[in-house]
Amino acid sequence: MKIKRGIVIAVIVTAVLITGGVMFCCYKIGYNQGNKTGYTLARKETLHNPSYKELKEFLAKDKTNFNRYIKGKYVCLEFARDLNNNAEKQGIRAGVVFLKTKAGPNGEVSGHFINCFQTDKGLIYIEPQNDKEVRVELNKSYLQLNNFVDLDTGETSSWKILSIEIFW
Repeated sequence: MKIKRGIVIAVIVTAVLITGGVMFCCYKIGYNQGNKTGYTLARKETLHNPSYKELKEFLAKDKTNFNRYIKGKYVCLEFARDLNNNAEKQGIRAGVVFLKTKAGPNGEVSGHFINCFQTDKGLIYIEPQNDKEVRVELNKSYLQLNNFVDLDTGETSSWKILSIEIFW
């Protein structure tokens, strides 16, 4: 995914989206890159679930969403990893979420990485490239749920969520 402002789990395929004037896209690299170099997630001995207010304060201070997107090198997987690590460095328990989706004109299976936090308002999903809360529901379109548009196809109904995997 690419954003204008601002773990090895699965294969990610190309998709381009736009939301609220923020452009981003996601490329197939997670599986291959992780097998070559692996990923390290930050770990503290004591982590806590943040309150909703604490989550919002953390996101306001964290600058992961301002990182530069680099095609094939720094995409949704890296954004999710870095937000997770930054939260855990602050003692906040964070999850990395892999959404297995069906996308494209031929219904190819693909995926996307985001983050989640268990708060006093329940489980909150965050798009790490723009710090926005996103909705995630099985068998629903990630695009429709979050008012995204696929720039490749102009569709708003693809990216049907097939599975949701959370890695704490």
